[in-house]
Amino acid sequence: TFALALLMGGRDRLGSTVYVVVDGKPVPTTVTSSVLVDPEGLRRDGDPTGDGEALQVTSSSLALPISPLSRWADALGELSRRPAGNVRIGEQPLTTMLNLRIPARSDAAAAFTTEFGVPLPTGTGTVTSGDGVELLGLGPDEFLLLAGPGQAVHLHGRLAACLSGTGYAAVTDVSASRTTIRISGPNARRVLAHGCSLDLQQMHDSSCAQTMLAQCAVILIADGFTPGEDADQIRILVRSSFAAHLAQWLLLTAGEY
Repeated sequence: TFALALLMGGRDRLGSTVYVVVDGKPVPTTVTSSVLVDPEGLRRDGDPTGDGEALQVTSSSLALPISPLSRWADALGELSRRPAGNVRIGEQPLTTMLNLRIPARSDAAAAFTTEFGVPLPTGTGTVTSGDGVELLGLGPDEFLLLAGPGQAVHLHGRLAACLSGTGYAAVTDVSASRTTIRISGPNARRVLAHGCSLDLQQMHDSSCAQTMLAQCAVILIADGFTPGEDADQIRILVRSSFAAHLAQWLLLTAGEY
């Protein structure tokens, strides 16, 4: 166990012993440098002794992208197939996601609507869809475009062409940064309420919200069904690096339902 502390004359007391109180009892503690792990920097490029645990390599013979929750598919499927059927959880992998920065009521906004036949969301938290794409309003001039797998290059090209010369506009492919988890069933929102401060019962048809879920920054999308109905579904967009943590949390939390 280690802790950071302010210690009077600490630099002159390296290697000496001080006492700290843990659970009401004094415990002897050694004063060390703030660089207490690998001070020589020998492990910067890995374990020099080679005795660390081997990393599990995940590969695909087809050289296709691998979703961050591929290892959790069986566990999520087993939970979703339980007889009660009150909660079903699964991953919607490899969704195309493009971040758009387009000022509202601008030439760029008009050009986008003309090209795709879909208006930009009029406010934060609103969702529009059509022509195979879905648009989430994340802010006054920030939107997230969702589409099926493998469409990033094609859509980026269409956007670059229609927005060219319209003034300020930016398109960024963020498909690899997040994955999508679908949770549905009568108790779907009850499960999410364990780790989210939003009033999920108020999320209406075709709405979205940026929030924290189980200490992960996520985007929630309500798919238009009444809370408590069997068909009620919420999509969770979570960063790939936090996906495994959120999957474990959902498995633990959803079990009682």
